[in-house]
Amino acid sequence: MKNFLLIIGMLLCAYEGFGQPIGYMNVWERAPLHIPNESSTDAPLQGNGDIGMCVGFERGILRYYLTKNDFWRLQSKAEHLSGPRVCGYVDIKVKNYGDAGFTAEQSLANGGTTCILQQNVGEVKSYSWVSATENLAIITLSALEDTIEVSLDLNVPHNEMALVEKGESDGTAYLTRAFIEETDIPTTIAFALQTTTGNCKSLILYPGRPIHLFIALESKFKKKNPLKHVLKQVRGMNSMRVEHLWEEHNAWWNSYWDKSSFTIDDKVLMKAYYQGLYTMGACSRDKRFPPALFGWVTTDKPTWNGDYHLNYNFYAPFYGLYSANRIEQAIGQETPLLDFMQRGRWYAEQVTRTRGILYPVGIGPLGVEVTRDFPVLTDNGYTEEGDVESGGLFYKQRSHALFGTVNMAQHWRHTYDLNYGKRIYPYVLAIADFWEDFLKFEDGQYQIYEDAENEKSGFCKNPGMSIALLKNALELAIDLSKALKKDKERQTKWQDIIDHLRGLPI
Repeated sequence: MKNFLLIIGMLLCAYEGFGQPIGYMNVWERAPLHIPNESSTDAPLQGNGDIGMCVGFERGILRYYLTKNDFWRLQSKAEHLSGPRVCGYVDIKVKNYGDAGFTAEQSLANGGTTCILQQNVGEVKSYSWVSATENLAIITLSALEDTIEVSLDLNVPHNEMALVEKGESDGTAYLTRAFIEETDIPTTIAFALQTTTGNCKSLILYPGRPIHLFIALESKFKKKNPLKHVLKQVRGMNSMRVEHLWEEHNAWWNSYWDKSSFTIDDKVLMKAYYQGLYTMGACSRDKRFPPALFGWVTTDKPTWNGDYHLNYNFYAPFYGLYSANRIEQAIGQETPLLDFMQRGRWYAEQVTRTRGILYPVGIGPLGVEVTRDFPVLTDNGYTEEGDVESGGLFYKQRSHALFGTVNMAQHWRHTYDLNYGKRIYPYVLAIADFWEDFLKFEDGQYQIYEDAENEKSGFCKNPGMSIALLKNALELAIDLSKALKKDKERQTKWQDIIDHLRGLPI
């Protein structure tokens, strides 16, 4: 019996580790170098699929950057007028630690991140995590040797277009940031900070007596009065609440890792596998606002507007989610594509004189087009006269919307969810409409003219990428048509195109 129980215990331990990145850590031996940064950052990344947080250290200040998938400046205009924006910063200034050393470790199992600041013989530890189940972040500060003085502040980057309100209410610091004027859709964010000491401005860290910082973050898309909501959230925090959130947090991540299991002996590749899944788990769960180009935004001028870039960049991070059974992280990837259909139909009518949809290179959420009226730049070899057509920036590529069917097809084929099929079918049908009109039938083959393989390739005949993408899209259209019992009479045409489309060039 004893041996039997031992075996059962071993099996249970093995099951608890099923798919888990046990022992895999991210390690920093110095402060991140690329934060803030206009593209991706090398800082520790944390999040719950809606809010995000990353941390940098400079001149004695630990700065936690707060981001949120649905906080954008939303205006259909190019030149940095639209795109995701930083929500704000939580600055933790440690007195007499201006030139302290910095190290950090992050667990890929649940995102928990420990930062160590070392000055002479003194050390300060900051442990942070973003709740997987609520829009709350908890930072725990500890002095490991001497008594340390710490000051706290909430800040935002300077931006003349932003409306900012900063204040304190009953020991709780708060800040709101909004983009209202000259926007298509106004946006507002609010975040609040409270500590276990009740003082949101200054702290004294005594060895062995850690202090918790509670940060709540919310937008007007989720709550009618986001400031009122975040103030209530942080004021409701106590030790029992933290313990409950911590249990929920770990339960969510355990469930996330148990969605599938994959093991090879190469630890470098295994870490990359876990890293990719961790990152998507931390930044992609909002069904209306999928993560933008870099996921975590640390400046108000992200490169390429930080938008949804449609000639592969926006789509690529989702490719591995379907076979890895992380469908929750993939839901919502299609939303900005569906929201842009009205404008896409207008471009098809105006630019290519076809039915269906034609998309520019960069869009945002809720039908916003961040690359509209992009200035023509003829001196960098990137943009030529004619690339901006009817106000849209295309780089001569006609495949931007077509590219969007790759993940749609993956999602459909991994789930065969009829509700999802009904959701994407109008988009797939519009893709079929466009290419039926755009293709030329010559010498027994369907040919593609005036389409670009890549941004700089210029117009070419039969670009291989469009050929491959179109076959995939029409196969999806036929499959959906059969499953949904719609447009049966069109299946023959779609199959004829598949069968007689120009072969891939060799």
